[in-house]
This record gives sequence, structure tokens and C-alpha cells, in this order.
Amino acid sequence: MGELAQPQKGIIPPPIDADSADFWAGLAEREIRLPKCGSCGTIWFPPTPGCPVCGATERSTVVVAPHGRVYSWVVVHRSLQPEFAEELPYVVATVELDDGPRVFARLLEVEIDRIEPEMGVSAVFYTVGEQWLLGFAPDAASNDSAKEGS
Repeated sequence: MGELAQPQKGIIPPPIDADSADFWAGLAEREIRLPKCGSCGTIWFPPTPGCPVCGATERSTVVVAPHGRVYSWVVVHRSLQPEFAEELPYVVATVELDDGPRVFARLLEVEIDRIEPEMGVSAVFYTVGEQWLLGFAPDAASNDSAKEGS
């Protein structure tokens, strides 16, 4: 059995501003809320004042599906922050959501040596202290196929 990605225990509170407030409020409602450009229709992460594609500042907030695929990941073995030192190793993944944008979040509930590109994942909404956070865990079908390969 491989090493399990550790759950998050420590936190450095994120800066919540006017651009990201809807995203953070959505996590408490178990939703992923992202900005959508009023000009070109791009949905993006992280929330910023303007569209990263066309630069327009007209935007709305949309709820995106909490499913996607692992695009990339890094296994953290050395913490540069004391808040995270007891969590090693942990995994930060780039997840390409089914609705298009890529988001960065912890990858949870997975053996590190079983992580694969394109692995299906679903959102996990969790708290550390009072802060709601977004993570992802492998879909059941992804776990089953990984077990079959062992």
C-alpha cells in the first residue's frame, strides 16, 4: 500500500477581496462559484477583476460542476510554512473542471503512487478552523480502476 496524501490541518487564512468573495462564500454552500466574462464567455480561476482572455471587466458569477480530471500535481515533501509541517506529504493538484477552467486544490483521500493524469475527481468541501476550503478526491470509478491495476 502506498503513502496516503495527508488531510489539511493547518491554514494560512486566504485574503478575501471583492473579486474572490463569491468564490469563498460558495464553498460554504458546497458550490464552486467562478467569474464568467460578460464579453467572451470565459469562465476562469482564480477570480480576478478582469477576464484573462479578453480583458473585459463585465462579469457574472456562475456555479460550475464539482467534477473534473487531474491535469497536473505536485507532492509536497518539505513545508516552507510551519502551519503545514505536520501534513507532509500532501498533494496540490491542478484540476481541469468539466465546465472548462482549471483550479488548484488539495488532492485528498488518495494513495500518492496511484495518482494519474486524467484521473476523475470530485470536489470535497471541508473546513480548517472557520475557513471553508476546496479539495478534490478520486471518483469511485477512478479508485476501482487503480485497484484493478495493482
